Amino acid sequence: MAQLCLMYLSTPGCSTDANPEKIPGHLLSGHYSFLDYAVACWSIHLQRSASLLREDGKNKELLGESLGVFLDLQWADDATANPLSIQMEERLKSFQTYSFYVQLAQALVAARKQLGPYGKGPSEGEPLNLNRVVAAVRGFQEATVQNSQLREFYGEKWFRCPRLNCVAFYDGYHTASQRDQHISKHERPYNAGTKTAPCLLSATARDRTSRGIYSNYMGSTLARTLCSPRLRRRKRDRVVAHTVAHSAPQPSRGRSVSETTSGRI
Repeated sequence: MAQLCLMYLSTPGCSTDANPEKIPGHLLSGHYSFLDYAVACWSIHLQRSASLLREDGKNKELLGESLGVFLDLQWADDATANPLSIQMEERLKSFQTYSFYVQLAQALVAARKQLGPYGKGPSEGEPLNLNRVVAAVRGFQEATVQNSQLREFYGEKWFRCPRLNCVAFYDGYHTASQRDQHISKHERPYNAGTKTAPCLLSATARDRTSRGIYSNYMGSTLARTLCSPRLRRRKRDRVVAHTVAHSAPQPSRGRSVSETTSGRI
């Protein structure tokens, strides 16, 4: 998946240098149906696979080539340097001999900040241009009249949140006003002891959620994709009771993701 995301994000349609006049053509062809997932999850897949590459020379070489092209295309001229932790250095040992190592480390640190529970979305000085690519594509998409083919590619909710760690980054709203109202909630102060806004996801839940959405699983089916695998080891009657809970009426949009996806067990 890391290789797939990197290769996709290195295509001409995902470059800030691309001719803006070509974006509508890519949009109509369905080229951007993988954009949100690739932008949000490339770093997750890369870090998970990095430790497996130390003894796999062939795949390491292929991934290294893809990373070089990706970073060369997406690197931002106004990037701000971030401190690199010991843990991140350990994860990236496989790539320390590559010329793009510093750029890769900075890109992963920035992605980790955005994806974390305290992430505040893209800001000035991001090392990669991915947020600009997403903004440009969504600008054209939101101004395009929907039809059945486009809904098949992108769903019906085209007005989405810019924060990578928010479920609305993938599954947005029907109108711009609904999206703007949602974004304003991110900036409201929360009660002491509350770590995240209700719509924010952990890395695991985000990966499961995005996979579910791009597989066209909605409603209770999407909720089931977020359930803990530990339920499979529970007693059968408790699992059945949990499954039945998914058939209950769906909560309002104001409910949190955890409330939406956790049945009573």
